[in-house]
Amino acid sequence: SNRYLLEEKIGSGGMAFIYRARDLQTKQTVAIKVLREEYTKDTEFVSRFDREAKAMQRVRHNNIVEVYAVGNDYGIPYIVMEYIDGIPIDDTDRLREEGYDLGEIGEKLAENYVRQILDEAFFHADPHPGNIRIRDGKIVFLDMGMMGTLSERDRRTISQAVKGVARNDPEACLEAVLKLGVVSGDVDRRQLYKDCETMLDRYGSIDLGTMDLSQVVTDIMEIMKKNHIGMPGGLSMLVRGLATVEGVVVDVAPDISVTQVA
Repeated sequence: SNRYLLEEKIGSGGMAFIYRARDLQTKQTVAIKVLREEYTKDTEFVSRFDREAKAMQRVRHNNIVEVYAVGNDYGIPYIVMEYIDGIPIDDTDRLREEGYDLGEIGEKLAENYVRQILDEAFFHADPHPGNIRIRDGKIVFLDMGMMGTLSERDRRTISQAVKGVARNDPEACLEAVLKLGVVSGDVDRRQLYKDCETMLDRYGSIDLGTMDLSQVVTDIMEIMKKNHIGMPGGLSMLVRGLATVEGVVVDVAPDISVTQVA
């Protein structure tokens, strides 16, 4: 587009490049995500890029990068976004130099991600360090192309399931599995109860703050699979997102637990 002047490539992924650019109308610096040229003739990649753009446009949140415009020039689709010049969350040396408390950063990240899952209608499904910046003391998530969603009912049920595991309560686990799952036939409640007990035995009397939240959800998914109970689409994305963000938190602030914040 004649409106934007590309200045520097600042990132790349499997299907797109990201450039720092100048908006010649507003005079502000922006980031532009551009589909790789080799994929512009592939309808599957173009459709996927279009879905990502629409998903990103729907998100309005203080901790999520803002999308300004979506376009297509000469057959090449692009997304114009807010440019974030913050510090990558895994650049711990620079964060310390700038006076940040890494424990506080880890806690903020955990709190923000748990809020996305339990309070918002979406969560970042690919929160690796390259997609997280620290700017003016705030956590900012970049590139919401991979975004998961959970219904209010599912979010509430997941929260109850985690608390049930912490209480070593197989009945709470059973009810969570049935509420979360898609039941199309008869379920052997006795076997389901037994499977929940077996899972809880592995955890013992574990403290909520030391629990691996992604592992808990993974275990619940395994129980569903074993008992032929269908899983909601967002659950597998949630496991991936949780495992990724827990790894980031551990690297930045080993004493902070995502589940403790939850």
